[in-house]
Amino acid sequence: MAEFEVAETGGLRLKQFGVRPLGLLGSQDTAREGLLKKALAELVAERPITGKQANVCAPGYQVFNKFVKLPPVDSSKAAQIIQYEAQQNIPFPLNEVVWDYQKVGTTPDGAVEVLLVAIKSDLVESIFRTTAESGRSLQVVDVSVSALSNAYRYTYGQGGDECVMLLDIGAKTSSVLFFEKGRFFCRTLNVGANAITQEFAAEAKMAFAQAEQFKITEGFVSLGGAFEDPDNQQQAQISKIARNVLTRLHIQISQTIQFYQKQSEGGTPVKIYLAGGGSTLPYTADFFAEKFGIPVEYFNPLQNVEIAPEVNLEELQRAAHSMGELVGLALRNLAECPLELNLVPLRVRESQKLAQKKPFFVASVAALVLGLFALGWFYGNKMVAPKKRALNEVQGKIALLEGPSKQISAEKSKINKVQTELGQMTEWVGERFLWFDILSQLHQAAAETQQEISEIFSANTGREIKAGLWVEEFLPELPDMEVGLEDPGSSSSSSSSAAGAASVVAMRRMMTMMRRPAGGAAPGAPSMSSSYADLLKMGEQLGGESAPANTNEIREIKLVCKGVNLNQLHVTANDQLAFRFEEKIKSMTNLFDVSGTGLAAQSAMTNAYANTFSFNVKLKLKTPVKI
Repeated sequence: MAEFEVAETGGLRLKQFGVRPLGLLGSQDTAREGLLKKALAELVAERPITGKQANVCAPGYQVFNKFVKLPPVDSSKAAQIIQYEAQQNIPFPLNEVVWDYQKVGTTPDGAVEVLLVAIKSDLVESIFRTTAESGRSLQVVDVSVSALSNAYRYTYGQGGDECVMLLDIGAKTSSVLFFEKGRFFCRTLNVGANAITQEFAAEAKMAFAQAEQFKITEGFVSLGGAFEDPDNQQQAQISKIARNVLTRLHIQISQTIQFYQKQSEGGTPVKIYLAGGGSTLPYTADFFAEKFGIPVEYFNPLQNVEIAPEVNLEELQRAAHSMGELVGLALRNLAECPLELNLVPLRVRESQKLAQKKPFFVASVAALVLGLFALGWFYGNKMVAPKKRALNEVQGKIALLEGPSKQISAEKSKINKVQTELGQMTEWVGERFLWFDILSQLHQAAAETQQEISEIFSANTGREIKAGLWVEEFLPELPDMEVGLEDPGSSSSSSSSAAGAASVVAMRRMMTMMRRPAGGAAPGAPSMSSSYADLLKMGEQLGGESAPANTNEIREIKLVCKGVNLNQLHVTANDQLAFRFEEKIKSMTNLFDVSGTGLAAQSAMTNAYANTFSFNVKLKLKTPVKI
């Protein structure tokens, strides 16, 4: 925990700070909230921390983060694609998490790199409770990699053309960040310094707290077989355990570097900065310098931060390497940062802004009330009496016209009834060909999409590529059946049986209309007016004389589409096929409402090795079909 203020130079000044270890239980979500509240209360009691607004960084193990690539599309479509990618990549339902994203760079082939982050909603609520109990208002919930990135760039600038790696070794996880040519990439690894303490406690048969204290005071990283073990047996044990844990971490870092080079076309790191509490073991820097063969230094996030005179410099020197996230959080109140992620829910941020404006609203309302009072006094005394006399005269004239007005209203109601019946008959005639038009145009859109995507990737690869796209399922969204069609003797009807009944009624009505030839009535057939009367009476015949008018409608259709998986050609190939098909459908403005038509959020893409992939499309009919 730290408190910062803006210095006279416009930069940051550190006023106070404090450190409290949470122990092994601090990495367990069930106990973490209570431990944090206790630690905060102790720190505030010991130090004169006066700030009432707080920025908080969620630990890496609680946060999901992933980089995704977007195809080069118009900015108007970017938000829709990001929403789709979040649905596919975040391993929880979106209504159970708070998530945010930010564009962080562009690859040489033009794809846009986006960092997605998400945290479970109940963890954010825990952070709110902890902050509120300490008497402070929560403004920002950042993530570790974002805060570290902002602190690094504030300290060392945007960086040159060479790749630099920042390694933050935490208690439960470690974060690897790459900075290169203004670009940024990160990954969280599931190896932390607590693994050293836990393995040593098990081997030495110690309590975790005792083993942690021994690690801090006596532990170090073994330098390998060429060096003799210390005489202290426990020191020899913990040094070997530390080397084994860091070796596992080195393997995961090497795999991350290979992934970064392959997926983001990044370079090989030429320098490493160490950060985090787990990097303080002696010879940690020597270990990574030996493994990677490049210079290793400790990250100093306070390099460009002024230090207030009341800060204990001896304590600060021991904790400076682990204050990267704190500096990054403080920068969010100083200036616009390269990464502006915030996992505070949007509704909470809006409520906070409204609370800040409340005093101005109160003053405005008071002034308005005084103004209205003065206006009301003037209006009542100077203007109301003449207006009342004129009103009485007009009301007398209106009374003379009330009789003819009632007759006109009655005739108008009759005209409206005839127009309504005529409009209903016109709709039913038009619905004879609606489904054929929909299926025909969907077939044409799929064929055009296949052809265009095939031509694009054939030109890009220099060989013939055959794209495939078809509609697997065509599912009109049937409404629940109205009351008039239920069995009068039953207490209630299930939704499935009601929908089935509605479907039967709809099919009977459609079959009745479709049997009549389009060019006119067949010889001996009843007239159009007679057929129309039969249709109007159909609901009454099925539901009884007391059945209400049928208001059920089909408004939406769900398409389950499948296509040939092309992701082995390009990482965005399947996305391009799906969005090209969506564009074709949205151009059918004569059939569909564009605002409610498009790719469904529940669409599911397969992995890169499957033969096919699938996605869902929601069609909102421009004119609902009554059944």
